[in-house]
Amino acid sequence: MFHVSASVPVSETLSQVSDLPGLAKFFAEDAATVMLGCVYLTAMGKAVIDDVKTLKAGK
Repeated sequence: MFHVSASVPVSETLSQVSDLPGLAKFFAEDAATVMLGCVYLTAMGKAVIDDVKTLKAGK
């Protein structure tokens, strides 16, 4: 779903992705209409974090 580019600093990547859980929480407040958005944003955040872990493990 997402891929972290080696040219982007890890701190910048994690800074950007840290917004996703907050957005998911915000959308969860109206869960009946935006539950899919919460699931999608959470998956996006996890995908980026997993990619960062993979990049760090490969170095």
